[in-house]
Amino acid sequence: MNNDMRGLEVVAAKGRLLGLDMVYHCASGHLGGSFSAMDILTVLYFDVMRVDPKDPKDPDRDRFVLSKGHCTPALYPILAQRGYFPEEELQMFRSVEGHMSGHAEMHHVKGVDMSTGSLGQGISAAVGMALAGKLDKKDYRVYSLLGDGEIEEGQVWEAFMAAAKYKLDNLCAVIDVYPQVNRLVLGETQLVVNQEPSLPDTPYNADPWVRSAVKGAALGVVLALALPQLMGNAVKQTLEGGSLRFQFNWVNNSGGYGFKDFYFWFWVKNAGLPFILVVCACLCARRRGYLDIMLGMTAIYVVAETILFQPNEYDNNKLFYIWFMFAMILAADYGSMLMQRLAGLPGRALLCGLFLWASVFSGALSLGREAVSGYQLFSANAVAAGDWIRENTDRDDVFLTGQQHINPVCSLAGRQIICGSDLYVFFHGLDYSQQSADCRRFYEDPRENADVLETYNVHYIYVSDYERAEFDVDLYALDEAYELIYANDDVRIYDAGWRERHRDGAIFTILAGAGLQNLRRADDGQADEKGQPARDASGCGRV
Repeated sequence: MNNDMRGLEVVAAKGRLLGLDMVYHCASGHLGGSFSAMDILTVLYFDVMRVDPKDPKDPDRDRFVLSKGHCTPALYPILAQRGYFPEEELQMFRSVEGHMSGHAEMHHVKGVDMSTGSLGQGISAAVGMALAGKLDKKDYRVYSLLGDGEIEEGQVWEAFMAAAKYKLDNLCAVIDVYPQVNRLVLGETQLVVNQEPSLPDTPYNADPWVRSAVKGAALGVVLALALPQLMGNAVKQTLEGGSLRFQFNWVNNSGGYGFKDFYFWFWVKNAGLPFILVVCACLCARRRGYLDIMLGMTAIYVVAETILFQPNEYDNNKLFYIWFMFAMILAADYGSMLMQRLAGLPGRALLCGLFLWASVFSGALSLGREAVSGYQLFSANAVAAGDWIRENTDRDDVFLTGQQHINPVCSLAGRQIICGSDLYVFFHGLDYSQQSADCRRFYEDPRENADVLETYNVHYIYVSDYERAEFDVDLYALDEAYELIYANDDVRIYDAGWRERHRDGAIFTILAGAGLQNLRRADDGQADEKGQPARDASGCGRV
């Protein structure tokens, strides 16, 4: 059963939702290992294994053994989507009245080939199935999914050696290695037992075992979908727009006028004391087992620190947020390790408290600064004007406004404006410089540039402190030529006369249409005694 990658992603995503719902309803279950296995099970059941949900006991079917048997919140949703049983039965998970136990159960759940739960026994059963297939000369294959913690069981290695001895090339073992999860649940995988360096010498690495690492299948799909957009639009527009430039530590060196602070102190001051932990964690990343995370976040850091993509400097800090998120994971791990090493040291708790206080104090100061700041997203006058616009104008009405980034007409009232701020869409290809120039032209000389209103079908003219600061607004001409329909201490709104202009045109059209109809209804050849065409009651001539 072949599926495209997009279809498999949908199945896996739905499987996670179903698994989450199962665990939520019974308030019990293992989500971490289940979620990490969902993609593997999706590919097996929907693209690899030869199974028939209508005949789950087919002797020639491929077999699957969930050796980490507690991960049924992954297996059951996949079986349900594959058609072994209705999805509604998932609601009986771990229920006394139900048949779906928390560990895989072959006698009660259709599609389950082996009851498992005790770690290590699943792969042994899979070896027996594969060996039976060889003896019976069947061509089915056996698949078994193990957890990375499970392979510490001695029984697993005995199964591996038996498979190698009997050359069971019809057996495929998948080990779900997810060190990030293990680090949170058990402590770092390599601290429990250093698995990776021992792999070349293990029995399952000898023939006929072939070890395959399947990483980033979804990432490949994401890249395939994103690269055309990235290279064809984002990169192209950034290069053509001239905003791409290189400047080291641009946050601390705004405009290239020199560093404001010593480099390391700048980051400690702005990112806080955890930045020191991040540096220490990076230095021992290989030994701690998160070299991959460190390299990835460092690449993001280097790009964010040296390259400006957006014309406005401040808008380039978004990449730092992603780096900081990963950096705090490393900082927390290193800090935890440091506290363990300081066990028994007098004053350790006080030291930890002082560190936490210093780490959050700068954030508290920032919140306090915002609390006393006079900056407002929208003033009370802007809010009042937005309320009036929303209640007294039509949804499709067009307003002539300035080009403020936070525009109350569109943001608060949801009405159309001629053009917005010269930011992202402008710098990335949507050129509305003509609209911007027309707005300025009208505000500064309304009498001579009334054509702007007709060009853009403007219904209302909006004037606030922002428009008065951006343009040399001729308020006297506006008051003289247009009706003021709303005003407060800051905002003035004028009727642009759109309805009046279009009403006159509509009246002319109606009268012209009425005259044409009368002409068509005229009596052919009729005239009065003076030889003039006869006229009907409306006064229109009859031909």
